[in-house]
Amino acid sequence: MTFRVYGPVTEIKIAAEKKEMINNKKLAANERILFVEDSAEILNFVKASLTQFGYSVRAAQNGNQALEMVNKKGYKMHVLFMDVIMPDMNGKELSKKVSGLLPDTKVIFISGYTDDYIVHGGELENDVNFIQKPFTVNTLLSKIREVLDNS
Repeated sequence: MTFRVYGPVTEIKIAAEKKEMINNKKLAANERILFVEDSAEILNFVKASLTQFGYSVRAAQNGNQALEMVNKKGYKMHVLFMDVIMPDMNGKELSKKVSGLLPDTKVIFISGYTDDYIVHGGELENDVNFIQKPFTVNTLLSKIREVLDNS
C-alpha cells in the first residue's frame, strides 16, 4: 500500500521568499518611486512591498494620472517604474514625456510579455531596464538598487 501526501507548494515559496527578503534588507532605501500599472492587484502588491523596504511610493493606474502627478502636483521621483503595455498611453510614451520634464529620473519597465517580444516587437529598445512579470520582491528590489546605484 502506498500513501502520498500532497501539500500546498505556495506556502513553501512564500516562506522562502520572506526569508530571502529578510536577508536582503541591504536592498532597502528611501528613494521616491512613481509606479504606474493598470492592474490594481499588482499596483497594490508592489506599492506595499516597496514601502515595506523604505521607499516612498506614489502609484498611478495609467499614464495620464502619472503625468498629472508630475505636471500639476510637482512630484519628483528617483525612479519611474511602469508597465510597458497600458491603455491610453504605453510605457514608452510615458517615459519620453517624464524624461522630458525630469531628465535625471531612472526608468524601469515591467511586462507580462517576454523581453524578446517587447524588444523585437518594437515596444522598447534592447538597452532598457526591464523586469518580466511575474517577479519576486527580491528581483524587484535588486533591479531598483542596480538602476539607482549605476547612475
